[in-house]
Amino acid sequence: MGVLIAFLFASPASAQLRGQNDPTLAKSFGAGTISVGSSTTLTFVVTAANLGNSGVNFTDTLPDGLVVATPSGLTNTCGGNATAGGNSISLANVSLTSNQTCTVVVNVTATSAGTKHNGPVKLFSDQGPGNAANANLNVIAAPPSPP
Repeated sequence: MGVLIAFLFASPASAQLRGQNDPTLAKSFGAGTISVGSSTTLTFVVTAANLGNSGVNFTDTLPDGLVVATPSGLTNTCGGNATAGGNSISLANVSLTSNQTCTVVVNVTATSAGTKHNGPVKLFSDQGPGNAANANLNVIAAPPSPP
């Protein structure tokens, strides 16, 4: 009688751990609720780790029903980019010193009603990945025009 030997090969589990040198990203809308056709700000704040970060970048594609406002009102402290009428905001290849913050603010306009879930947007750097950030905006139907 033969002996049957079986080996079970399983893929090793993997997890991505955030390190102390990874940058962080926070984002928020300027208002919780707006009406269709109205605008609000969308703010991104990137904070470098205690040793600084280079190659920091993200791209945020807006959900259906939101566009970059015309004019975009883009202000930033570190090279963010957004095209009026477009559907994305980005930051590319930025270097930040220890604990430095980078803020990108852009106006967005609602084109349809509903809850707009913006995210997750993932932050990256040459030292490692940052966190993912989310933000929600409630868009209500525009009130009817007066007769």
